[in-house]
Amino acid sequence: MGLPPGEDVTLEVVDTAPWSGFSRWVGPRRSTITVNGGIGHRVTHLPLLVAHEAYPGHHTEHCRVAAARAAGGGRPEREVFLARTPQSLVAEGAAELGLEAVVGPGWGRWNAEVLAAAGVPTDLERAALGEAVEEVMARLAPVRQDAALMLHAEHRPDAEVVAHLRRWLLVDEARARRMLEFLAHPRWRTHTTTYVEGARLLRPWLAGSGPDPVTARLAHVLDDPPAPEQLRGGPPTPAPRPAPRRAAWPPWLRRTVGGRGLPPGNR
Repeated sequence: MGLPPGEDVTLEVVDTAPWSGFSRWVGPRRSTITVNGGIGHRVTHLPLLVAHEAYPGHHTEHCRVAAARAAGGGRPEREVFLARTPQSLVAEGAAELGLEAVVGPGWGRWNAEVLAAAGVPTDLERAALGEAVEEVMARLAPVRQDAALMLHAEHRPDAEVVAHLRRWLLVDEARARRMLEFLAHPRWRTHTTTYVEGARLLRPWLAGSGPDPVTARLAHVLDDPPAPEQLRGGPPTPAPRPAPRRAAWPPWLRRTVGGRGLPPGNR
């Protein structure tokens, strides 16, 4: 993804937070990523979290923006990241799809091998099952948005929202109540939409046909995010390639063929 030299990530673990992970740009070329260890992450969710917050997610985007500015390019307003805006929608959607873009199908086995090399007990035989479970959970992501609408638009009781999350996301009550805390937080309560709708908006754009690989399209989103309306139109149509130019006649052929039948002054 074209990371600048010297970039680095500092990891912190906390026990209480309304979110599962949070990336904070501290610069230059550095981010602090805080992981909520109190919610009990699935082993197969860890690579999704790393991809979202660090590589090729938020940390990568910040590094590329800063590198462009240091080189005298880029736009200065790109250094400001605003929550609850179209910019946030696109950025969170890109982060949600990071693992899908840079590793692709089979990331479950890849994840198990990486963890095993780091000394984490893993079951390679169940790696594909873990990937399949996460794919199903990704398709169930709109359940969180439904819960937000139940809470804020329909003013349903907290207990009813928790029951909805438990039933449709197959989580225990403690995890459902953590989700409710995020949905009710004054700062983050509308942020769920950026994950759900951002990924839904970007996936067809990244996976569309064309000569550019998906990683190149992702880099384009990180460097110069398209507006949501542009994303709805699908991937940009590649410009038609110009017809190949015929090579010039060699000098001996120009004298023999090119000048045949022409007036002497035009030979």
